[in-house]
Order: sequence, then C-alpha cells, then structure tokens
Amino acid sequence: MLPIEPLENPLGKPRLHFLVEIRSVSGFSGSPVIVNDLPYSIQGTRPEPFQEFLLGIDCGHMPKDEKLMKSGIAAVVPAWRLTELLERDELKLDRQERERKKSEFQTDNRIIGDSSKANFTQADFEAALKKASRKIEPKKS
Repeated sequence: MLPIEPLENPLGKPRLHFLVEIRSVSGFSGSPVIVNDLPYSIQGTRPEPFQEFLLGIDCGHMPKDEKLMKSGIAAVVPAWRLTELLERDELKLDRQERERKKSEFQTDNRIIGDSSKANFTQADFEAALKKASRKIEPKKS
C-alpha cells in the first residue's frame, strides 16, 4: 500500500506509512526495509542491472495477535520522511557542532603503543610473567 492516507501510530498521531507484507514481529522496529529491484520484467530480462534501495524503517506491524501469525504486514516509515527529519535545521546545526568539537580533539590518527618501553623483548616478557605469577606466601603473625 502506498502511503496515501495517514494511519494512526502508537502515539495516536496520524502518519504516512507503507504497509508491506513481510515478516515483522516485536523487536524488528528500527530495522531497515530494503527493496530489491530484480532485473526481470514481463518482457524478459532487462539490460540494466538490478538495484537495492531503502524503502524506509520498520516501525510496527499487524496483526496485533502475534501468536496466531509470525509474519504479516509491517508499517514502514518512508525513507523520504527520514531524510526530511535529518535535514531539519536544528539537527544540521547539532551535527555541525558535534563535528567541530570532534575535530578539536582529533589531531593524529596514529596508534600509540601502551608500553613506555620502546623495545619490549622476549626476556622482558618472561621476567614480567614470572613476577606476575609468583606465589606470594601469607604473612605470619
């Protein structure tokens, strides 16, 4: 079903959703819903390659009684609604501010070893292992 008329979401607000016949049960909310555009048509195989694209995000399902049916109709928030949300001015400003703060702390992408000693040899390792695994006698009082 195309999102032509609004459906009431769990908060009681009317929203546009795709209704898609897929396996959808509790816990799938937030999952991406991908559409595979296969390279077949009524006329046969198409010359252009098939594509996958994001239809939207699973946000609920029908029927209400999951015990009767473990598959059914999923309510999917359309991808263009997600784009509208992400492109809101306040979210853009928030992302820019986070990137600015991140760049202040990001100076070098090198990995620095944890050891203060530059050349940790096999002998150094064995000495540290002996020290760490030695048996400590209980104190006599």
